[in-house]
Amino acid sequence: MATALKNISPHLECDICADKYKQPKVLDCMHSFCQKCLEIYYTSSYAGQPKIPCPVCRRETVLPETRIQGLKTNFHLMGIVDEVSLQEKVVISSVKKTTQEEDESKCQKHKGKVKWFYCETCEELICQDCTVVDHREPKHHYIDSGEASLKYKQSLQDMFPNVTTGIKILQKALAISSQAKQMFTQNVTKTVKAVKDKADKMRAEITTKETKMIAEIKQLQQDRNRTYDEHQSTLTMMLKSKRHSFSTAQDVINTASDSDFLSLYPIISKDMKSLKSQNSPQIDPKLSYLSFIPSQRIGDINLGKLAVKGKWEMCREFGKRGSGPGQFDGTQGVTATQPGKIAVADCWNDRVVICSNEGQHKGTIPLQHLTTENKNQ
Repeated sequence: MATALKNISPHLECDICADKYKQPKVLDCMHSFCQKCLEIYYTSSYAGQPKIPCPVCRRETVLPETRIQGLKTNFHLMGIVDEVSLQEKVVISSVKKTTQEEDESKCQKHKGKVKWFYCETCEELICQDCTVVDHREPKHHYIDSGEASLKYKQSLQDMFPNVTTGIKILQKALAISSQAKQMFTQNVTKTVKAVKDKADKMRAEITTKETKMIAEIKQLQQDRNRTYDEHQSTLTMMLKSKRHSFSTAQDVINTASDSDFLSLYPIISKDMKSLKSQNSPQIDPKLSYLSFIPSQRIGDINLGKLAVKGKWEMCREFGKRGSGPGQFDGTQGVTATQPGKIAVADCWNDRVVICSNEGQHKGTIPLQHLTTENKNQ
């Protein structure tokens, strides 16, 4: 247990009461909370309803008939909390399993006999007597608990590549969204300057119109930034959720006893499968478009107008698949950065490529520093 403590998260406090976990219950999203805290949370806001949203990530869990009490107890987490508490009190003695852990490994129906088998049909640990009473073959299929632990650990590990791929996709999507917002901010600055340059020629007559137009730009910036922020918040939450599920599954596989692992396996497996089906939300590339069309008549008090929606149509195609100049791998968006130039999000090459309207390579903006920061978070 002491070795395992070095590999687990140091945060052993319930997110509701901010105290160490007491009888932690685990939701489908793999977030755990004190049983009493969940009961108060449920009765105060969702009493009588068949499911509740997680207080942290808002993912919903369908409750069993006995509601909060019927949720799986995270005995693995309880053991860690007990171990830390003992170390804090400097109690120099052998750490024994808690009563709850002992109960979990022994059969309540057959006088505390050890649960040596795992019923794959019912997804639960059973004892020798259970195999001839409630879990008889051929309706039920059971195997040795040690064999089951190895089998289902491998089944979870087989899901890891898909989860890590999903994490990488979210990281890239977040980086591209941030880059798009940065490009839009640059366009706002350039557009404001263009408005001011034009306004300087007729300042005395059109100060009011200039102020009004800049206010419109700022309002547009505020509205679109809100869209970008909401998109990035969603991506961040999905990324955080996948990281949490991935880390929890790894910790349980590496540190939990067989009985603890098999008790949590159905929830972890369900969580992994649900994450597999999640798709990363896309941001509309048209949101970064903004330009200023000045009036052609110098003496006219009409300053000009803003163009907030571009007319998108196929003009030409260019580039080949690859990683060299003029090549792309996994393009996810294109935007106009300034007259005569466009930026292409080259996703799998971790870069944004700057080209002319004719497709001539002008330069690249590497995104490696952004994805590295995201991976380290």
